[in-house]
Amino acid sequence: MNGLPETRESVPARYIAAVVVGNALEFYDFLTFSFLAVYVGRTFFPSSDPTASLLASLATFGAGFVTRPIGAFVIGRMGDRVGRKPAMILSMRHAIEQTAPAMLPVWGGCVSGDRIPGGARVVLLAPADASAGH
Repeated sequence: MNGLPETRESVPARYIAAVVVGNALEFYDFLTFSFLAVYVGRTFFPSSDPTASLLASLATFGAGFVTRPIGAFVIGRMGDRVGRKPAMILSMRHAIEQTAPAMLPVWGGCVSGDRIPGGARVVLLAPADASAGH
């Protein structure tokens, strides 16, 4: 109104660095998965048809592109309404719960835990399965 341009506060360099690191990790995650899609398909989606294994692997890759913006919207709204700390705790909790099955030992070449002997599956996977909604 007085003819002077409005001044904005500058963004601290550490915030910019945090955004750059976060975006680099996200890009690295998707780039690595795309380079290894053939191997992921063979390992996690075994089939007599290699094309079917690759397509299942790429469908998983595509699901990540679809669900991440949805998760960002949901967790972002939660962060706006409840606070950033509870939103971050929820996000980290889900990340840990989804990573837990991958940390289990492998028996008989099975990575998914379907052939874990005896009642060990219940003891080892139940907390992650229950909290993930399985």
